[in-house]
Amino acid sequence: MTKLVIPLRILQRILANAHERQLNPYLIMGIIWQESGWKWNICGDWNSGAPDRFPADPYWTPNEDNLYPHSFGLMQLHVDGAGGGHTPSELVDINNNINWGCAYLSRCLEAFDQSYRHAISAYNQGIWGTQTRGPDFNKAYVDIVLQLTEELRGATIRQYPGKRGQWKVFVNRS
Repeated sequence: MTKLVIPLRILQRILANAHERQLNPYLIMGIIWQESGWKWNICGDWNSGAPDRFPADPYWTPNEDNLYPHSFGLMQLHVDGAGGGHTPSELVDINNNINWGCAYLSRCLEAFDQSYRHAISAYNQGIWGTQTRGPDFNKAYVDIVLQLTEELRGATIRQYPGKRGQWKVFVNRS
């Protein structure tokens, strides 16, 4: 059994977005688990970048290879994709990240007639990418998110008695 500890604030934001946008909350959680491993301030998609693109933003900082992160937060929103028009600091903000990530997931579902397989593929490679390359292009990613979504659907969610505002999600994993 795997144990996830999800802060109440994050769980509430996921559930609010799921309700507002008529999304499956387990699908949202599956994407978050795959994209960031539940690390709210994680940075990814390291590539070359202009040092002055986001001046003074603490998340726009190169690594030892002088590469800059392009995806941010729980749902790994890309500054040139679903997170376009926002700074890295705005994308790392938990509320913004979940709101904007769920809005993008909703667009992906609409683009593919609510097909989870196609929408998950589009969330990862973009709507255009899925339209041109198809969902088999990133089949491994899609399969992992679908598996995590099903595992979360069967999870037991209980309030964690030791810390205020924390919830434990118990997931059966083999």
